[in-house]
Amino acid sequence: MERTITFTIFFFLLVVFGFSQPLSLISGTIIDQTTKEPIPYANIGIEGTYTGGASDIAGNFEFKVPSTNTGTFILASAVGYKGIRIPINEIKNGKLQLEMIPVAYDLAVVSVNAQSLVLYRIIKSAIEAIGKNYVKGPFSEKAYYKSEVAVNKDSILKDEAIVEISDMKGYIRESDYQSYIHINYRFLGVRRNFGIKSLADGMNLMDDLLSMDIVRSGGNILDENFLKNYDLSQDQSIQFEGDSVWVINYLLKEPDLSRTGDYYVISYRGKIFISKTNYAVLKNETFVKTSYYSTFGRSFAKTTEPKWIPSSIDYEFSTIYRKEKNVYKMSYLKYIRHSILKNATSGEIKSLTFTNHLIPTELNILNPLMFKGRTYYTELAFDKSFWNGFNLIVK
Repeated sequence: MERTITFTIFFFLLVVFGFSQPLSLISGTIIDQTTKEPIPYANIGIEGTYTGGASDIAGNFEFKVPSTNTGTFILASAVGYKGIRIPINEIKNGKLQLEMIPVAYDLAVVSVNAQSLVLYRIIKSAIEAIGKNYVKGPFSEKAYYKSEVAVNKDSILKDEAIVEISDMKGYIRESDYQSYIHINYRFLGVRRNFGIKSLADGMNLMDDLLSMDIVRSGGNILDENFLKNYDLSQDQSIQFEGDSVWVINYLLKEPDLSRTGDYYVISYRGKIFISKTNYAVLKNETFVKTSYYSTFGRSFAKTTEPKWIPSSIDYEFSTIYRKEKNVYKMSYLKYIRHSILKNATSGEIKSLTFTNHLIPTELNILNPLMFKGRTYYTELAFDKSFWNGFNLIVK
């Protein structure tokens, strides 16, 4: 009889303390009930406590449950989905497979704020992934440069060149000053449909174009120090060159030189495309309005009163990044600037449009050619034999 009682007590304690031990770890996956796609950045945790976490890019999550836990329900929430509330005692082996139901919300302040937090996190992750996604260390490359000027919509000036670029550091986040020191360029060949009659005729826009490589340069949406100064909204996700991407609209609330690289900026907005696979920035489009533009570049202030006074200036640039030799780098850049000008003496009105392209054609990572200096001005003569070697690439 005594043995029977002892065994019964032992069995009871085994059930209570063996099979009813509190959970120490909860993990699982959160997916869309309709599409079965993972839901990234969903919040999940124990109701009434600070215990929890967020799902990653694949919808996976994991968090530890403290031994002092007093909560009895698990809560899961995500922007655009109906929340889930599950009793903890219904979770088996600490594993959860959650399917969230999509819902359409009115655009309330709470929804906008919640969405913004997710978008900030995506951009911050893209910044943190630059080191592993893009060219690291020194590299050199050759690029095709083209600038075309149209007055009152009539094209009159065309300038083409092959440029050699030397980057001592590669794709790391640097200040404008550091980028200026570490990136150099020189012109190997030039062809124009006009002669050099003034300093302005021989100058180029390479400094501006290089600063529009937003992954490499500072003063843009990828500057973590100023990220909170942007209003963000999510555009429709798309497929871009075979990759599923987030498309995020951005608007800088208080634009200035340090945040945009433009001395006379008035408004600054754009759209950035970020890979859902590895957080690589695949494309960026930026739209800017300014009150003036110096012939020395957008970061410079005017030194004298101009003959032609601008009544409106706006420009846009689009940058595309592609994988080359297993790393990403800038592969295409287009920059267009429109100006409406008024002659200070005669009152004549004219429009001026600059259209510029920079297209890298040859990347050298293994044995990069390093040199110093920037060629702001060149009056190289046209060399037909030189251009014969590049015509196919240019086309």
